[in-house]
Amino acid sequence: MQFFPKHTLKHQKILLTLSMIGAALYLIDFMHHYGIDVLMGDRVDTWTPLLKEESFWSGFFKQHGPHRLGLLFILTKIGYELGLGFDTRFDLFVNAAVIYSIIPLGLLLKYRLTQKFNYYDLAIPFAIVAPWQWATLIINPHIHVMLPLFTLLMALFITSKFRDNLIINLALIFLAFFSVYALFAAFLFSAIQFYRWRNRLRKQAVVILLFIVCLFLFYFTDFRWITLGSTGPFQVLPALKGPVHLVSYFFNVPNLLGALIILISGYGFWKWFQENQKTVQASTVLFLVGSLSLFIFLQSVGRSGDDPSVYGASRY
Repeated sequence: MQFFPKHTLKHQKILLTLSMIGAALYLIDFMHHYGIDVLMGDRVDTWTPLLKEESFWSGFFKQHGPHRLGLLFILTKIGYELGLGFDTRFDLFVNAAVIYSIIPLGLLLKYRLTQKFNYYDLAIPFAIVAPWQWATLIINPHIHVMLPLFTLLMALFITSKFRDNLIINLALIFLAFFSVYALFAAFLFSAIQFYRWRNRLRKQAVVILLFIVCLFLFYFTDFRWITLGSTGPFQVLPALKGPVHLVSYFFNVPNLLGALIILISGYGFWKWFQENQKTVQASTVLFLVGSLSLFIFLQSVGRSGDDPSVYGASRY
C-alpha cells in the first residue's frame, strides 16, 4: 500500500520527521529514568582499557570474549571523556545516540530499495527505540549495536554510487572486522563485493581477498582462546537446533512453528532472489538477510550450552 499517495514526498518526509522526533523524546525520557551510573555486566570488561589508561590501539584491539572492541572502544571513550571518567551515564547516552542513528539509516535504505514510503514506516522509529532491547540500552551499551549499525552502513554503501571505491570498502571492512559482532557483517560484505568484482574488477577482488586474510591473521595475534559455549561445553545438537529455538522464543511459538517460519521465509527469499539476482537490490537484501542469519546461527553455536532464553535475551 502506497503511503498517502496524494501526498508529496516532502509531506511524507515531514510526517516521518515528526515520528523520529517523538521516538527521540521517548528514548531520552527512558534513558533519563532508567539509565544508572553503575558499571556492571560486560561494561566492567569494556571499560578496563580506560580505567587502566591503556593506549588507544590497545583499547581498540582489546579482546572481549571472542571479539575485539574496535569502534565500541572509541564510543565508550567518548562517553568516558564526557563523563569525566566517573559518570557512566554519559556512556549510556552515547549508546542511545548510536541506536537512534539506526533510524535514519534504516529509512534511507528502505527508500533506496523501494523508492517509496509506506504508512507503517511511521512505526519504525518507535520499534527501534522500544524497551524490548532494554539490556542494550542500560546494561551492555554498544556491544550488540555494532552489528545492525555496520549492516545498515554497508547495505547503504552497496546501494550507493561509491560501492566500487576500494579505499572505502577496505576502511569499512577494517572497522567492522574489529567491532564485536560486526565481524559477521564484515565477512559477508567482503564475500559479496568479491563476487561482484571477480570478473569486472579482478585486481580489486584480489586485494579485498588478501586484505581479509591479513585481517584474519592479525585478529588472532595474541588471541585468548576460550570455549565456544559461554556457560557450558559446546554441544553439536543444541547448536543445530539453536536457530529454531531462538526464532521460536522470539515469536513465542512452539519449536515446530518456529522451524516452519524459518523454512517458509527461506524459501520465499530464495524464490525472490532467483528472480532479481542481477539487481543491486538483490545483493543488498542478500547481505541483510545473510548478516541476520549468520548472527543467529553463530549465536546459537556460541550459546549451545545455555537455555534458549539466554541467547534470546533482549540484548540479542
